[in-house]
Amino acid sequence: TTLFRSSYGTMKLQEDCWNALIAMSDAAREDGYNLYLKSAYRSWQTQNTMYKNRLKKNKGKDDGWVSKAGASDHQTGLGCDVIPKSWIKAKGMNSKMAKEPECQWMAEHCQEYGFILRYPEDKEEITEINYEPWHMRYVGIPAATYIMENGLCLEEFNEQLQQAIEDYIAAGGDRKKVEKFIQKPNEE
Repeated sequence: TTLFRSSYGTMKLQEDCWNALIAMSDAAREDGYNLYLKSAYRSWQTQNTMYKNRLKKNKGKDDGWVSKAGASDHQTGLGCDVIPKSWIKAKGMNSKMAKEPECQWMAEHCQEYGFILRYPEDKEEITEINYEPWHMRYVGIPAATYIMENGLCLEEFNEQLQQAIEDYIAAGGDRKKVEKFIQKPNEE
């Protein structure tokens, strides 16, 4: 985990994610854009508090802006909120941010650094989270390239990956070679 100090305080990210974020930020700066890290890793307790506060604000209704603790991308250390300078003092984050040149640049270039736009506008029914043009998720360059070039969200990619693994094993492939990629069903 790498620490990052910003006007928002000290933040943590997985090392690969951090290195990729630095590279993406440097490239954006070379193109004339300044990206700011607003939020990174969140503990279970922090995420739980944020979720409960959101529910309280909305009279108990989950409006798709804050994930439940245990389901947040931020809890992985691979998800981060990256915003344009003009939104540093903004009172709220919303889909209007997508019109900012920095967010358009990220949507166009994020896969080059291993990131995906985690919650795309046209995938809200699948992700169950509102469109967030600021939310980047590190998945590595090969996966990010595939996801972004095919217009997928992470859930769709994972579904395709699991099917490809099943097909590989059914065709006589060595299960041990793909074992670490097999997702076990969640038991609730």
